[in-house]
Amino acid sequence: MALSLLANDTATGIEAPRQMMIRDAATLATVWAEHHAGRVNVAPAPKVFFDHEMVIALFGGAGGACHKVGLRSLQRSAPAGHQGCPVAGRTVEGI
Repeated sequence: MALSLLANDTATGIEAPRQMMIRDAATLATVWAEHHAGRVNVAPAPKVFFDHEMVIALFGGAGGACHKVGLRSLQRSAPAGHQGCPVAGRTVEGI
């Protein structure tokens, strides 16, 4: 499963630690806006082809603690009785 980084920031508007799997453009737009809250000249959310991609979003939350958030491994499994299809993942990371 190929992964590509969408963002890796040192600040986020997302207050509490959060991990999400984003599977549609509306959710990505909402999370992207929340992540960039309070910033000016924010680039639009990246184009993601949700018919065969998803976004894995990891946020450490806002605050004074020094920490880093990252993805160590990813395992994909299909529900019982479902053969599934290959999915390319894309990650957005907030720190």
